[in-house]
Amino acid sequence: MRERKIAVKTGFADLDRRIDGLHGSDLTIIGGSPSMGKTALALSIVANVSCARKPKAVLLFSTETKKEAIMERLIAAEAGVSLQQVRSGMFPKRKWPALTRAAALMSQSPLFLADTPKAPTIGQVTGLASQLAEELKAKGQELGLIVIDHLQLLRTSSTRSGNRHQDISKISIGLKLLARDSNIPVLALSQLSLRPTAEDGGDTRPTLSDLRAKDLERNADVVMFIYRKSYFNPNDPTIDDNAAEIIVAKNPRGKTGIAKMRFVRDFARFYAQSGSPIERADLSTGSSRRWAKWKTKLVKRGSEVN
Repeated sequence: MRERKIAVKTGFADLDRRIDGLHGSDLTIIGGSPSMGKTALALSIVANVSCARKPKAVLLFSTETKKEAIMERLIAAEAGVSLQQVRSGMFPKRKWPALTRAAALMSQSPLFLADTPKAPTIGQVTGLASQLAEELKAKGQELGLIVIDHLQLLRTSSTRSGNRHQDISKISIGLKLLARDSNIPVLALSQLSLRPTAEDGGDTRPTLSDLRAKDLERNADVVMFIYRKSYFNPNDPTIDDNAAEIIVAKNPRGKTGIAKMRFVRDFARFYAQSGSPIERADLSTGSSRRWAKWKTKLVKRGSEVN
């Protein structure tokens, strides 16, 4: 009988109370409209898992963003520094300690990046995940979470079938089988159909019917959506620009409903609205190295799966 793993906590107390964390063998979908913050939420969870005091290894497949940009986003979010300032290198001197600490924390974290020159097939994703899991197991470690950003850019094979809905169905089945067979939670991001605007007078909150392929709902164990009211009402001063909701729309194991969050656009990070932040790991020595050296180390470090 397969050993039941303890669920991987997202690091957001309200959300974890609803879904009881990310469970091994589960496929969890995070859906959202373009620019709603899907990648920011995924990276916030990645940091919470891989940089915790008791970290778990995370494998991240990014089909749109290169390793350098991912690390810049993670460091900016962790340090609480504008992403634009991190990319330009022009940030206030007082932010230096936070940046060096964030860079050191990311450098020592068990985060593995797998970006490919072209969108990987579901077979390549499964193969890389299995390979890394075996390598970690041989060292007495384990892979705790697999993240896909995002599933619409995966392929079923080396060629497109011409039927994208059918492809998405096969991809979601493949990700579900990966989660089930490896007993590792898989978190996949998904684009949604466009919602009505505030001017249209409709409800702009996403629902399960907004998933572009109905099989996503059927094949996923948990489905969540990101909703920020300010996104649809950018010129309304009465709306809190940082307010965000994570709508748990499907969750057979626990509660559905809304987890309140905070989203800071400048450094693209989500925060829990209530509860204590997840405790970070202790730093190893050397965190006072220069920023440029840390940046090079982060991009060229050995924990990359090609």
